[in-house]
Amino acid sequence: MRIDGLTLSEGSTIKNLSVDTGTAFPSSANSGEMFYRTDGANAGMYVYSGSAWGAIATSATSGSVSSVSVNTANGISGTVDTPTTTPAITLSLGAISPTSINASGSVTAGSFVGDGSSITTGGVEVGTKIVPQVAQSAAYTTVLTDSGKHILHPAADTTARTYTIDSNANVAYPIGTALTFVNQNGAGALSIAITADTMRLAGAGTTGTRTLAANGVATALKITATEWIISGTGLT
Repeated sequence: MRIDGLTLSEGSTIKNLSVDTGTAFPSSANSGEMFYRTDGANAGMYVYSGSAWGAIATSATSGSVSSVSVNTANGISGTVDTPTTTPAITLSLGAISPTSINASGSVTAGSFVGDGSSITTGGVEVGTKIVPQVAQSAAYTTVLTDSGKHILHPAADTTARTYTIDSNANVAYPIGTALTFVNQNGAGALSIAITADTMRLAGAGTTGTRTLAANGVATALKITATEWIISGTGLT
């Protein structure tokens, strides 16, 4: 390397070397002079050969992958097929050490393990020991999130109301879905209806809208895609 007339032999050490920078090469330069371009795609270090500037290193480089591997860490391991040509990486998830995982989308796994006491989703404990409540003081048509909950007609609403189980065409409840209806003491009569599908009264097998008296409890169970069976106390 030649710097302002000084010739350095191989293995020499220079500290605090600086070079000129800019968006265009100097109009005149000595052979061996270095310059750093700062403009876009041309950015990088160059050296003057005496007749032309040549790149030493640029900010953007390209090349090819010679090999790919996966390091096992934090419960994640993997394998790589054809690592030197067209790598295909397969990851496996083992035990994870963080105490919690936050996700904005869906998390899918063969099984979930909680903290030893419970797992919650949507504020409701999975395998919950309670039947969450949805109170309605107006005519109401059920929604998918009512599954596994009890829909309460509260005592404060003395007006007769109709709660309707929506059709499979509108709300495709899974077979086995249970909807529980509760008409509290002092509340007006509660009618339990269904739209286009069939609801049969347990035992009798009759179809149509049912009436649930005050202090009554009834559960409707979906047994086919378009059929429910309902039973309870105070139900006619």
